[in-house]
Amino acid sequence: MRVIKLYDKDFTTLTTLTEADFTSLSYRRTLREIGDCEFTVRLDREKVTDANLKLYNRIEVHDEGVVKFVGVIVHRNVRIDTAEIRCRELTYVLKRRIMGASYSVSGDISAVVPSLLSTVNAADDTGISIGDVTGAIGNVNTTFNRASAFDILKQITNATGNQYRLESDRTLKIGASVGDDVGDTVIFRYNTSMVSASNILKFRVEEDGDDIVTKVYGKSDTLTSTQEDSGLSTSYGVLEKYRDFRVVNTQTVLDNFTLAEVKDKVYSPDIELSPNVEDTFDVGDTVRIVLKNSLINIDDRFLVIEKRVQYKGDQKMLSVRINDLPNDLAEKLSERDRRLELLEKEL
Repeated sequence: MRVIKLYDKDFTTLTTLTEADFTSLSYRRTLREIGDCEFTVRLDREKVTDANLKLYNRIEVHDEGVVKFVGVIVHRNVRIDTAEIRCRELTYVLKRRIMGASYSVSGDISAVVPSLLSTVNAADDTGISIGDVTGAIGNVNTTFNRASAFDILKQITNATGNQYRLESDRTLKIGASVGDDVGDTVIFRYNTSMVSASNILKFRVEEDGDDIVTKVYGKSDTLTSTQEDSGLSTSYGVLEKYRDFRVVNTQTVLDNFTLAEVKDKVYSPDIELSPNVEDTFDVGDTVRIVLKNSLINIDDRFLVIEKRVQYKGDQKMLSVRINDLPNDLAEKLSERDRRLELLEKEL
């Protein structure tokens, strides 16, 4: 059974919509981004009132008693007898909260994020509280100029190699990995030689030769660096790139930044699952992906970076997007890229 619980901006209960009150329910959650949700309500239903569906009221989507999405109403498209309601994930509220002209963060990430939330909630409670930060890693020391609380959260977690996820109890979880490895039990597979055993309806894997770089020339002030992957050059030929890093670095740092620009082709499959696949995983979890046809041969654990759910009658359709490389390698490469992005950005 699916219901949508409606609250005012302070999470005071207003009413609960049942499946007789709404149709076309779908939601999307994306790691390190703000998710969204949509549904259509019938205007002849008693619970469908202006007060209950006011902009910036809060919602919770419940499926079989489990909270699947927590958000805020941001758009209404009203017609003669129906209205389309669009919501953003609750972290959107942080996007609308601007910090001071010189907001400084300094210290361990496990202390910085709670302090940020405390400052935001002291002015007007967002409904978000700090959750599990025991897995958080790294330190920051940065000053922001009138940035939103969400942008600060995103940049400092990216720079330290952390993830964040809004949990069903409206707490914010911070850690190097916020999900679980469920790859032993959650396996998405498609094999042209065993179609009957597949649980993937469709998948799309894009490969772009523009992404491949085998040799990079880096520069920072008077320092220079040349980094090449001889294996990639042998496979694809010499494919070069030049980058002028605006920050002044030591030679070792420049070498690392330059090497991070050397890249093989990447996979980022978008997968639509069969209706019989059980919803036993969340965004941020690691699952096993098996894709095999004449051009693709993938069998590895991957991080779920996006999860989309659409209800069609009694059916629940799941789609996922996974990270472009196996989780451990992707994190090692992207950590260097994120640190570089933060250093180059004027804050």
